[in-house]
Amino acid sequence: MSSGLGHIELERTLDSINVGRRHRQDLGDIDALATSIDENGVLQIITIDPDGNLVCGQRRYAAMRKLGWKTTDVWVRPGITDRLGELLAE
Repeated sequence: MSSGLGHIELERTLDSINVGRRHRQDLGDIDALATSIDENGVLQIITIDPDGNLVCGQRRYAAMRKLGWKTTDVWVRPGITDRLGELLAE
């Protein structure tokens, strides 16, 4: 686990992450992203809030699910407390 400016990095189960309501509806080609993640790993880990709600990384989350992953590293970022902040982060 490492900490940096404004976030903590740790491992979470995908089942423990709440995707919730999202602005983006079309996730595009998840198969191609899953192939890339399978070949290269995750280049940018997903971000959640302290309550386990997905902040950004819905496509990566969907690709990891498609690959059958059970866990992933995440950044936990506090301070995103309103809908505008959620949209900007997403």
